[in-house]
Amino acid sequence: MTRRTVRRLGRRLLQVIGGLARSFPTAGLFLVDAVALLSFPAIRPRSRHELPEAFANLSRAEVRAALRREWAYKLRNLMMYHAVQRFGAEPFADLTGGQSLDHVPAPAIMATFHSGPTAAFARVLQQTRDPVLVFRRTLRYRLSHHPLVATGDTDDQRALAMHQGARHLQRGGRVFMMFDPATAARIEAPFFGRPLELARGPFVLSRLSRATIVPVITRWRGYKIEVVTGQPIHVADEKVMAVAVARWLEAYYLENPSEIGDRTLDLQK
Repeated sequence: MTRRTVRRLGRRLLQVIGGLARSFPTAGLFLVDAVALLSFPAIRPRSRHELPEAFANLSRAEVRAALRREWAYKLRNLMMYHAVQRFGAEPFADLTGGQSLDHVPAPAIMATFHSGPTAAFARVLQQTRDPVLVFRRTLRYRLSHHPLVATGDTDDQRALAMHQGARHLQRGGRVFMMFDPATAARIEAPFFGRPLELARGPFVLSRLSRATIVPVITRWRGYKIEVVTGQPIHVADEKVMAVAVARWLEAYYLENPSEIGDRTLDLQK
């Protein structure tokens, strides 16, 4: 059986479990954890040498425990992603509780990373009362009362999205976007001793609108999802703001080593 076939079967299995999680979220997570436990010995987890040097003080047992949790979280996140795409975010209300982003003062650019159960933001945004302009590369599903703007793939499309975002912020609104989209103009910031390539979008938008940037991220706490909000980063030079975001993410991962994601490490040079 080829690696591609294994991946396809694994993706299909997570989709099936996601269908179960639509009605029984906790049961779905329990099954995903069982799959992670059984499959972990067969995958090639990152070694200590592939982790940032800041984690060198962890023992071999601590590294393995962190990687085991990381693998379980990765499968949970993939299951949630497929389920939200197919069924929407409503089935996961119990996982997020009543959490929202209403506590973030406007105007603000709320930006996150592909780390943790990012798909849960669909539910968190639905529970946020005030309209939030949501940046998406493609408009795959709607978020109740929140307007969406497609960032697209071309410079003209991205410029139009920035213009819409700046107008929304200047009117006292809030936007939600990614620090690490698949395609974007990049800006580098030091991260665990190596450059991390962040999307320029949040920093350009902050300069244009004079709005603060607020890093937000979701993480697992047992079978619940918690939203973590960083301190606001005030308008400054793009590089200064990028460095502040990278430092915040460093501190977050040092406290939560099992949360560090492949997407983040892939953005390092």
